[in-house]
Formats: sequence, structure tokens, C-alpha cells
Amino acid sequence: MVLSLTALVELFGAFSFGILAYRFWQVFNERKSFIPRLLFYFVGTLAFYFFFDSFLILFFAGNSFALKLSVIYGVFFQSLACAFLVYLSIYILNPKINPIFGFLFIFILGSIAILIAIFTPFFPSLKSIGQIKVVNWDLPLPIGLLQSLIFLTTFVPLILSFFFIPKFQKPIS
Repeated sequence: MVLSLTALVELFGAFSFGILAYRFWQVFNERKSFIPRLLFYFVGTLAFYFFFDSFLILFFAGNSFALKLSVIYGVFFQSLACAFLVYLSIYILNPKINPIFGFLFIFILGSIAILIAIFTPFFPSLKSIGQIKVVNWDLPLPIGLLQSLIFLTTFVPLILSFFFIPKFQKPIS
């Protein structure tokens, strides 16, 4: 077991998102509302991603193949979480459009990134910077670009949805 700064950050993320997921789960059970359920799916998926990633980094930081698996599973869980958010933003912004199209668009982009990660040779490794150990992910450019595109197409519409919902509108349940 290697304690690295990357593993500590991932554990902190798992703990934080786990608490937030639990809170959204409570709100969903209390109100039986669709939006808290989707937010629970988003945050719960990220909490699982952080927990799984921290486990792999803590126990297999010296194994480049395990770190590559961490990247592959990470892209999958991040894409799935972003797909839930795109579904939510389409549901909020334009209920006339079926939100499954946005979900599938992000999920397909994530699947392409997963295929690139599987077939592209890269070798993540544990590096020491002074006294601190960190994981050098050594991600190929296409994976980074696809992940950036996934996050951009996810968060920009959601942020815009919060600005364009009129304050006099009834809350969406």
C-alpha cells in the first residue's frame, strides 16, 4: 500500500461526494422528486468513481496496468455521471425534447474515449516530487480532449439553465 497525494485527494473526494449523495438520497426519499433523484445518480456515480479510483491507487500504485484500468473505469464513471447531468439539464431547459438523446450523446462520447484508452498505449506511473508521491497519468491527448468535451457539453448547459429559469416560475418537481 502506497500513500500518495493522489490517493488522499481521491479518498477526500469519495468522502465528500458520499455525504452529498446521501443528502440527495434523503431529499429524494422525502419529496419523491425527479430532480433530486438525478442529482443523487450524478453525485453517487462520482462518489463510487472516487472510491474505486482511490482503492486502485492505494493498493496498486506501482502497477501501470492497474492505473490504466483506473483511467478506463474513471472515464466510464465520469461519462455516466455527466450523462445524468445532461439528462437533467435537458429536462429542465426544454421538456419537449426527450432527455435520453443528451444522455446517449455523452455516453457515446465516453464510450469512444474508453475505446481510445483501451487501444492507445500509455503508461501511468507513480512519481515522487520531493517528498510527495503522485500519479503521473500520462494521458494521451485524444482522451483528454474527449473528456474536456464531455465536461464542457455537460456543465455549460446546466449552468445556463440556472441563469435562464425565471425567478417567478414554479419550482420543477
